[in-house]
Amino acid sequence: MATQDMKAVEKLGTAEAFRSTADLGEAGNVWGEDYTNLSPKEERRLVRRIDFRLIPIMALLYLMSFLDRINIGQARLDGLQEDLNLSSRQFQNCLVVFFALQVAFETLTNHVVKRFRPSRTIPVMMLIWGIIMTCMGLVKTYEQLLATRVLLGLAECGLFPAVIFCMTCWYKREEVTLRIGILFSGATAAGAFGGILAYGIGRMGGTAGKGGWAWIFIIEGIITVLIAAASFWLVHDLPAEARFLNERERAFVLKRLRTDQGTAANERFTWDQVRSALLDYKTYFLSAIYFCVGLGFYALAIFTPTIISSLGSWTRPQSQLLSVPPYVLAVITTVVTAFYADRTGRRAVVIIFWTTISCIGFIILLAVPVSKPGPRYFSLFLAVSGIAPAAVATLAWSGGSFAPVYKRATSMGIIMSVGNAAGIVSSFLYPQTDAPRYVAGHATCLALAVLGAILAGVLGLLLRHENAKRDRLLSDSKEGEVEDDVMLGDASLRFRYLV
Repeated sequence: MATQDMKAVEKLGTAEAFRSTADLGEAGNVWGEDYTNLSPKEERRLVRRIDFRLIPIMALLYLMSFLDRINIGQARLDGLQEDLNLSSRQFQNCLVVFFALQVAFETLTNHVVKRFRPSRTIPVMMLIWGIIMTCMGLVKTYEQLLATRVLLGLAECGLFPAVIFCMTCWYKREEVTLRIGILFSGATAAGAFGGILAYGIGRMGGTAGKGGWAWIFIIEGIITVLIAAASFWLVHDLPAEARFLNERERAFVLKRLRTDQGTAANERFTWDQVRSALLDYKTYFLSAIYFCVGLGFYALAIFTPTIISSLGSWTRPQSQLLSVPPYVLAVITTVVTAFYADRTGRRAVVIIFWTTISCIGFIILLAVPVSKPGPRYFSLFLAVSGIAPAAVATLAWSGGSFAPVYKRATSMGIIMSVGNAAGIVSSFLYPQTDAPRYVAGHATCLALAVLGAILAGVLGLLLRHENAKRDRLLSDSKEGEVEDDVMLGDASLRFRYLV
């Protein structure tokens, strides 16, 4: 019987076996019940293999993405603003246009990635933005810098939502926070690695008649292009098309996703799913939370070197190196928090705790005079290491709160677009005219962190109430009355939110 089942599978082919949302059930009938079951040991081994194939390359891609996104802050310390005769407003404009393009196109990119496959779209995006980043080192005027930042924002806008979306299409909800935490630690590592790299590359200033800032863009752009070329062989597709899975493993991965998330991998696109995402209050709650934590994260990522330079009479290289330790701590808090959140299933409490830590950091920055650089520098450790894990928990909460897959793609695109809108606002928070205290910037980050904690608490209570309501309805229902349809997604009575 097993041999006949396997022949039936081979005859159908993988694409046919998973053509529609009902295909998982059909595939189970074709393969037989035992074919889609793995022992716990086999499951753990499979998940580790998926981790090995997905996590390292995705983390590296996101590290390079965020490094290329924030290196303009390091370039500013290395003479960018002076060499191009940029006013504070012109420098802010160069920051704003990058995030504006991301806000405009991020919602669309998840659908593009799902339609044309991650193994094609992600490497192409990275190759294009690496070339643009290299060209940024050749600009000579404000207009040229502004144009390259526009193109960079357009080329890079799809990577982060695509990476997070792919993670939610591979892992169960209690597994995904740790993986997103590791990926997001790439962003926090960019803050640390970027300072060290900028320090080293900046010493090339004067080579070939170019300033240190130009070499930061050129070298990091070339590195990005090389990694992009390799990623054509290293980035994998979603489970239904991933080549490193055999048919039994593919069936099992899709089955566990359907059981956990109420979703299958090859669902057909429908406008009903888009409309459902647009009408779901969770989309807007999580968008607002991500905006609140994203504001502090982006502001600190771009302006930490500037803030540090105002704490004392540091040289530019010293300011770059002093920006490293807070982000090293942030990597640690991000990964540890992600591990805890996956083990416990908690989301709201994690966000509330870490935004509170970040708030303490901003309060110290506001309260302690500039004559005491020690406590002010310590406050950056609290602010940075608190806001990063809060952002990770928000993204993981978002990925696990929406189904089916195209509803999730739409909602997460909106959430990340709103989060990048925070990047636009953050561009205006730390003008040089506010040095050395930067009261407006610190106060804004503090206020938004408090609001984010409040919103997380409210959403947690709402989803806890929804879970309890579904428990009651399910217990009152007779066997067979509750519809178990994959297209119901998070509307199914069997779906439970992680809070």
